[in-house]
Order: sequence, then C-alpha cells, then structure tokens
Amino acid sequence: MGLDWLVEKKPCDNHKEQFYKLKYKLSILNKIDEPSEETNKQIEELEKEFKGISITPEDTLGELNKEDINKLYEVFNSGSFLTSNYDFRGKIIGEAEILNEELKEEAFENHNAEQCIQYACKLECFLESLNKTDDDDIDEDEYNDIIKGIKWLKFWGNKGHGYCSWY
Repeated sequence: MGLDWLVEKKPCDNHKEQFYKLKYKLSILNKIDEPSEETNKQIEELEKEFKGISITPEDTLGELNKEDINKLYEVFNSGSFLTSNYDFRGKIIGEAEILNEELKEEAFENHNAEQCIQYACKLECFLESLNKTDDDDIDEDEYNDIIKGIKWLKFWGNKGHGYCSWY
C-alpha cells in the first residue's frame, strides 16, 4: 500500500467559512456513486465557486521570495508517479522503522496547516530523543527521509496549506 501527502488548497483571506462549507459540500457530492446530470451540474458550479475563493499550491509558489525558494528545494520529494511535484511520499514516514507506532499512524491522517507544523515538531522531538550512541541501529537514509518530511510539513504548514492523505 502506498501513501502520499497531497498539498491541499487553502482559503483566500476573509473566505474561510465559505471555503470550508464549499469543500464539505463538494466532498459529499463527489461521494455519490452514480451522480445524476443535475448533481454533475451542481458539482461544476460549486467547483467554479470554490476555485474563486481558494489558493492552490501553485499560487503559493508564485509568491515565494528567494529564501523560500531555497527552502523549497530542500523539501521536494514528490509523491508517487500519480501525484504532483509538490506532494510528498508519506509512505516514507508511515512505514519508517525507527518511528513509534503513534507517529507512523498519524502519517495516514489528513492534516490542516497547524496540524502539519505540530506533526513536524512531534517527529523532530522523536528524532532528537533517539540515542545517538546507537547509530548502528539507525538507518541513515530513513532518518534523512524523515528530516525531509519534517521540512516539507513545516514549509507547507507555514504557508497555510494542509495535506490530504491519499492511498
């Protein structure tokens, strides 16, 4: 089983309530197995309205300063071949042998921007607590991949984006 973290859109200023209402309505309509023509028309109209009040990851990247662009290159570790370059292969975290079960399970949960930052801090604290004298037991590649995940979570979380777990 794979796991990717897909960067989510965020609401434009002063549109948070409308953003989350539309997002919820769209999620309900998109779960209908055999949508009618009327339902499809409703989805199309809601998506158009949602697009007008949301900020995509691409929009956010277009506003980056030079320092942010440098940070971005540190976090690029795109998801699977089915996702965008902005996404992260969450499977790295969800199956990391050096992490405890609680942290691995959290990788499979959706996170808003604040939760991304909190999760990054949890991962960081866990890595700091590892006994550095037992370096032989720590897979260096896995450790470095978790560091990339932490940077990715902080980058997008600080930019106001959460992620959706996709597997």
